[in-house]
Amino acid sequence: MTTQTDEPRKMPGVLISVVTLLGTVVFMGAFMATYQALGVGVPYVGLFFLLYWAAMLHQDPAQYLPTVLGGLVGIGLAWLLMALPPLYGQAGFYGSYAALGLVLFCYIRGQALFFVNNGTMLFVLLAVIPELNVRANVIAMGQSLVLAAIFMGIVALGLRQVQTIMAKRAA
Repeated sequence: MTTQTDEPRKMPGVLISVVTLLGTVVFMGAFMATYQALGVGVPYVGLFFLLYWAAMLHQDPAQYLPTVLGGLVGIGLAWLLMALPPLYGQAGFYGSYAALGLVLFCYIRGQALFFVNNGTMLFVLLAVIPELNVRANVIAMGQSLVLAAIFMGIVALGLRQVQTIMAKRAA
């Protein structure tokens, strides 16, 4: 049995839902067009950033940079785990697992939260999926995360500006 401490979420009205849906379609179209125009691959990494920071962390400005840096650390750690052992044998294996141990130690202790956080764990898990081949795609994965962070950061900042203006007009 679980207890829920959060208040039940209010459902938006039909009009707000339709406007939000249309805004999402426009946003995603612009997002994917930006990836294509800049030649950035692996957009799923950027989409994971959007899911995590925008949807799960509710665009919390305080979590923006830690999410970006944590994601990059996660991708880098995944590359170490997947690339070093084949390149350097046992030394690569032990070195990459020492890095994993250090990151997990920091994560468990809640230290270095600017670099080691839930975003780190999310992106390391994403990047080690064998079919995504982090060994070959580590740079593209990093570019994808950074592009999504820039894109979503600009959109979130713009939305905050609009909300501030509307609040001032309403007052």
